[in-house]
Amino acid sequence: MPPTALVTSSSQPTKRLRATKRLRANSVWGVLRVFALLSCLFAISAEAADFSGFSVRFDPPQVHPGDVCALIVEMDRERFGQFKLPVPLDPKLHLVSIEQVPVSLKDGRYQQRQRLLFQPLASGSVVISDLQVELSDSSGTETVALPPVTLSVVPFESIDLSDAPEPLPPAVDQRDEALFETRYLTGFLTGLLLLVVTVLYPMRQRPSIENGNAKGDLMLDIVEQLQSGSVPTNLLEQILAERGGDLSPQLRCKIEQSVYANRCEPAVLCDLLRRETVN
Repeated sequence: MPPTALVTSSSQPTKRLRATKRLRANSVWGVLRVFALLSCLFAISAEAADFSGFSVRFDPPQVHPGDVCALIVEMDRERFGQFKLPVPLDPKLHLVSIEQVPVSLKDGRYQQRQRLLFQPLASGSVVISDLQVELSDSSGTETVALPPVTLSVVPFESIDLSDAPEPLPPAVDQRDEALFETRYLTGFLTGLLLLVVTVLYPMRQRPSIENGNAKGDLMLDIVEQLQSGSVPTNLLEQILAERGGDLSPQLRCKIEQSVYANRCEPAVLCDLLRRETVN
């Protein structure tokens, strides 16, 4: 057998061994890559399952010590479910109250909200990283981890802690003050004038009505006495004194003749008085 044939035959097993080792190494690396990819996908899906449908925030996200802020956890998902939020314990936060909004259906999605009202006790940054909710749905009850949430508590400024008195408010313009006083005085005088007119007008009308009734009664008395045959001279003279300007010329003339000339025609005078009384 030629030497070249020996060399060729001895080198073939070596090549095969190297190819086998290379194939095994590639297979191991392939398995490792697939495992790493599956691990990443599993982690991503687990994180999505934890946070999907839930949101958490501080409102407002920045406060001063002693201010009231709300830790709000909201659920918004397609499947029915409801959650319970355990109160997180933090020495920098004082719990004030708990507000719960029950599950409601809106636009085909189930929504629920819970608010925890806190008062921060000191300035600094408050981080709640172990926040969890207990979710109950048709598949049972599970614990859902929520993402960390941070509250920034800023200290008071030096001016807020100062004992110096605050500046006085700006002075009122004298023109505005004078205009206000003028309007106030005008309104007061107008109201006072209306009150006086309201009170005095009925009082003024009442004597006029009473005088008219008295004059009518006086005319009737004169007519009755003339019908009985007597001439009431004093009443006729009173009529001339009180209503001389309101009488007709003919009646005034007859009354003057009866009073001053002693020429009285009772029938004519009575007829004239009746006409005046009716009118």
